[in-house]
Amino acid sequence: MALTYQPFSEAHDPHLEELDHELHMNIPDGERLLFGLAGAGLVLLAGKFRGVTQWLLIAAGTALARRALRGYSPTYAHLAVDPRHHMRGPQAAM
Repeated sequence: MALTYQPFSEAHDPHLEELDHELHMNIPDGERLLFGLAGAGLVLLAGKFRGVTQWLLIAAGTALARRALRGYSPTYAHLAVDPRHHMRGPQAAM
C-alpha cells in the first residue's frame, strides 16, 4: 500500500461533497446575497452604456456574482478570518 493511500478518495457521497463545499466557503449567506444582487445590478446597468464603460461594468458585476456563487474570498483567507463560521486565526485560513 502506497504512503498516499486515501481510502475515501473514490467515494462520491453527495453529503460529503456538500460538507466539503460548506467547509471551504468563508463568506456568510447575507454577504453572498448582497454581492450577488450588486453583481447582477452592475451587469444590468452595463446595458445603458457602450464601449469601455460597459465592459468594465460587466467585468465588475461578473466578479461580484462569482464571489457570491463560490462563497469563498481569498482576501478573507489571507487575513485569516472566516465570518461564515465565526473564526479568526490560523484555523480560519484553511
